Amino acid sequence: MMLRRCVLTLAFALTPALRPVQAQADAPAAVRSALADVPLPNGTILDKGMFGRAAGRVMIDLSLSPLGMTSGDGFEMFKLAPADGSILTNAIHDAFRAQGWRMTPLPALANGDQQAWSEKNSRKLYVYVQVKGKNPQLYLADAVPAKPSVATNGATAKAAPLPGSPTSAASPKTSSAQTPTTTSTTTSSIPASPTPTSPTPTVSSYFYGSTKFDDGWLSTAKPNWVEVTKGDITVFLHHPRPVDQTYESVLAEQTRKAWNSLVAPRYRDAKALFIERFNVGDFESINFAEGDLTDAATGRSVHVVLMKKNIPSGRWTEIVTPDKATYEREFGPYLVERTNWNPLLALLRRNRFGVGPSDVSGTWTDDWSGATEMVYAGTGWSAGLMYAGGSTSVVFGGGRYEWSTTSGTGMTGSVKWQSQTKRGTVSVPDLWTVTLVNGANSEAERYNAWFEAVSGGRILTLDMPKERGYPVTYHLIRAK
Repeated sequence: MMLRRCVLTLAFALTPALRPVQAQADAPAAVRSALADVPLPNGTILDKGMFGRAAGRVMIDLSLSPLGMTSGDGFEMFKLAPADGSILTNAIHDAFRAQGWRMTPLPALANGDQQAWSEKNSRKLYVYVQVKGKNPQLYLADAVPAKPSVATNGATAKAAPLPGSPTSAASPKTSSAQTPTTTSTTTSSIPASPTPTSPTPTVSSYFYGSTKFDDGWLSTAKPNWVEVTKGDITVFLHHPRPVDQTYESVLAEQTRKAWNSLVAPRYRDAKALFIERFNVGDFESINFAEGDLTDAATGRSVHVVLMKKNIPSGRWTEIVTPDKATYEREFGPYLVERTNWNPLLALLRRNRFGVGPSDVSGTWTDDWSGATEMVYAGTGWSAGLMYAGGSTSVVFGGGRYEWSTTSGTGMTGSVKWQSQTKRGTVSVPDLWTVTLVNGANSEAERYNAWFEAVSGGRILTLDMPKERGYPVTYHLIRAK
């Protein structure tokens, strides 16, 4: 089983130096990054142009791919005032540090562009400064797992928000919030033919089936979703389905189909149903619907919100509260373009489960690829297709591991490939750590580790701590 991620962007205009087109001249001024809450140098301009952002997003994804990551929930692109590249980069890094962000510079690219990790609390941003040309540019992007994780056998892991600071496992804890059933009813659906619910997947066996977070949230892996509860609030992080990948030119139609298949069958007596019919969320659109319903299983009146941000790690998120006031106290009101989406998007990070001693046994794989068709802005002639891709295969068993990696980058026709294999011993000293000891040089590699639940299985995330000097994250799927 493999997950593939391929980005193909056709005919983005580049300068003769093969760079994405610069920000639109009429882009609004900005002096602060909303993504990082950091003041930026004087003369900074926020680029909200659709084509410029699309080209910038592809470039950032290609830059992140060799690091085993992708851009996630947030993305910003700025045009900077002309200045010396090193002075400009240092000023930006200093501005981040002043706001409590921990900066880890990465090796400069061959073209001189600067890149770095910026970390604060449990968040990791990729900071990319394009220093060449008359108008330098700054790109900021959330760096997240590209794929989301299932299964329970009753054990509960207790964890702090950061997987790098775990606490010991605790005994199972039963949620007092209602558990949805599959009672069939369409009285709470948004008018139109409902989409059938996908078949119930098989639940695999992993040691930790739930996680207790220090701020009171409890996550439990289920066959069709991850159930996240705190007090009288229940959240369902629905596992992605093939039907969710179907393109819909009308955003409201996509929301309606998801509501009718994920929400409507478990509720009745709908009141005040609302579905957002306009494109909110800027370049990365957001689906949103809400209503007052009656839970078909318990008979209780509830307020239900269904939303999803259309990003690689996005998934349909269903929030169930006793009433609308409870929802707004926890997550804030819906204000269309002025909505603060961060509390809702943060729920996706609750899909984390500890790693048991025998959970990693087997073969785990991942592959990735990205390509950009490039043309010269002056002539429109093709400049070729830039490609980056690779694959990773890791075999764990009997306390040992074999790790094989193949990667290639370059223009099509001249892609340079390289491969590496290493072997040694593996241990799981605690539920949030996997340690590999290289048999060739006895060098130990300590990874922050956790599972994410997906339909029918889990994704194993191995995150190399930054003290290793070159942070990298792997997202592995069990092949056998």
